[in-house]
Amino acid sequence: MKKIYVSGLMLLFTGIALLGFGCAPMAGTSKLMYQSAPRKPHWMQVIPQSRTYEYFLGVSDNRTSLDEAKKAAILDAFNDAVSKKGIEVSVNYQGLTTEDRSSIKDRIDISGAMKLGLEQVSWYYEEWEQYYRNHARKTYRVFVLMRSRKIHPSNFLMGIAINIGNRLDAFWHSMLIPGWGQYRYGKKGKGNYFLFLTAFSGAGWATSNVLYEKIRDDQYGIQEDLENAIGIKALDLQKKYAINEKHLKDLKGYKKGFMYTTLGIYGLNLLDAILFGPPSTDKFTMIPISDRFYLALSGNKNRSELGIYLKLSK
Repeated sequence: MKKIYVSGLMLLFTGIALLGFGCAPMAGTSKLMYQSAPRKPHWMQVIPQSRTYEYFLGVSDNRTSLDEAKKAAILDAFNDAVSKKGIEVSVNYQGLTTEDRSSIKDRIDISGAMKLGLEQVSWYYEEWEQYYRNHARKTYRVFVLMRSRKIHPSNFLMGIAINIGNRLDAFWHSMLIPGWGQYRYGKKGKGNYFLFLTAFSGAGWATSNVLYEKIRDDQYGIQEDLENAIGIKALDLQKKYAINEKHLKDLKGYKKGFMYTTLGIYGLNLLDAILFGPPSTDKFTMIPISDRFYLALSGNKNRSELGIYLKLSK
């Protein structure tokens, strides 16, 4: 009887254990917890075709945060566009270490990728729970559809028109403030250089003008005093008048020098703005980038400038 009782207890505990383990998820499995749409979008299976736009699919999986997963998916679509469209990306680094430069592709800020001619059309995500031996982890899978306008090398006239527009934009802005045109197109150092030189030379021109007018007014006063002066006072006034005349002659030379220097620097600023201000382009350049964007470094609160220039090679 005792034997039957023990066997029954063993069977009972075994059944409870099997029931418990049967309900618990097995290690190494995953379960879909949430999806952003009742059905998966059709564009996940078939990439849309259009005469106006070219579409690119970006995918990221096994990410621990939705934001991180979406950024990775957008970057994946961006890389797909770069490889398919034959875009050459040249980068001007400022303030980045060698390590940062070596891993630059993995840390491009998504807002920058948006400015490279891509725009988001739609996106879809799934929330999964992955089970391990002692714990479960929530992960995200994201699909994003992006597009860029189709531009063909045969339409190079449009590229030329955009090129001229960019150069005129740089020219007019540099007319208002020296160096502004270069600054707008990512050449901050050159823009500051022209601004400083023009301001320095212009300040010298203005200062020499003010001093010239002041001394010339003094000369008129000395001439009036000389009419009534006699003796030593007259000699002192004549001496002062002669010194002032020398100063006026020197200041006249400074005025001319600063004037021609200022106009020369200002002219070079405008010439540089229209010739070299925008990113260099040619007849195959169909995707002009008219401004700079920023690279957000992982684990670094500082933001470094990153100039991007695109060239469509096919």
